[in-house]
Amino acid sequence: MAENLLQICQNVSDKIQIDSPASIIGSSNEVSRHMRAAAKDEIQALKRRPEDGWDIMVKEHVFSTTPVVSGTVTAVIGDLVQDSGETFEASGVMVGDVISNTTDGSTTTIIGFSAADVLEVADRIFSAGDTYEIYQQYYDLPSDFGHFVDDTLWDRTRFWKLRGPLTRSEWQKYKSSVLGDTVTNRMRWQIRSDEAATNPENKFNLDPIPMETHEVVFEYVIKGPVKSAAGAVQETWLADTDEPLLDQWLIELGIAWRSLKALGLPYDEELNEYETQVGAAIGRDGGGRILSLARAPMTSLITICNVPDTGFGP
Repeated sequence: MAENLLQICQNVSDKIQIDSPASIIGSSNEVSRHMRAAAKDEIQALKRRPEDGWDIMVKEHVFSTTPVVSGTVTAVIGDLVQDSGETFEASGVMVGDVISNTTDGSTTTIIGFSAADVLEVADRIFSAGDTYEIYQQYYDLPSDFGHFVDDTLWDRTRFWKLRGPLTRSEWQKYKSSVLGDTVTNRMRWQIRSDEAATNPENKFNLDPIPMETHEVVFEYVIKGPVKSAAGAVQETWLADTDEPLLDQWLIELGIAWRSLKALGLPYDEELNEYETQVGAAIGRDGGGRILSLARAPMTSLITICNVPDTGFGP
C-alpha cells in the first residue's frame, strides 16, 4: 500500500537531508511550498511518460448506439413533427441527430426544436401515426477520460475496427461531399465539440450515424494519477492524505531532484537516477513480449489459413 503525500515528502526530506515538513498542502513553510510544487509537477510529468499510459491508468469503455428516443408521431405541420408524450431536449436529443421513420424506413436530420415536444426536421417524411427512432450524433466521453490508447477502437457487433480518427478535412469530405452518400458498414470516428450545446464539450462522434444498435469499445488513459483517502481519483494532490496510483519510489525520486533544484542545490545525480529508474519502470510496465527471430504466427482473422479454396460464398 502506497504512503500518502505527507509521508512521501517526509521520506524525500530524509533522503536529501532537509527539514522534515509537518504538512504540505496549505502550508506556508518555504520547504513545504517547494516540495508541494515539486510533488505537483512530478505527478503530472510522470503520468505522461509512457505514450500509451501506465497500465494502472488504462481503462476500457464500452457503449451502445441505442436510440436516444423512440415513439409515435402525434401531429405533423410542415417541417414540424410532434410527439405530445415526449420532451426531446430533456431526453438528450440534439440538433444533428438522425430521426428514422420506422414505419417506412426513411430518415432525416433534426435541425431544431420548436417546442419541448416538437422537432424541426430537414425533410418531410412523417405523417401522424408513424413510429420513429432517434439516433444520436454525439456520445459522451467517460468523466475521467484523459486520452485514447491508439488502435483500440472496435465495433464489437460487426467485429470491425473503426476508421479514425478522421482529420478535419476528412470529416468534411465524408459529411459534405457525394462520398457521404456512399454505403459503408465500417464506422469512422472523430472527437468533436457539440457546438450546438449551451456549454460545448468534446464528444465522441461516429460517421455514418449508426441506425441500429452497435457495441463500441475503446481503451483510454484516465486523467487522475492520484486518489483521495476515500478512494476518489483526482488529477493532482489536494490533501496531505492523498495517495499516488503510480510507483511511489519513482515519485520520491522525482520530488527529490525537483526540490533540490528549487532550493538551488546540486541535483544532477538525483536526476540521473530518476531517469534511469523511470526508463526501467516503463520497460517493465505490463510485462513484455519475448523477441523472436522466427516467423510471427498469423492472425486468426480472415486469412488464407481459414478460408477454403472452394465451396464458400453465395
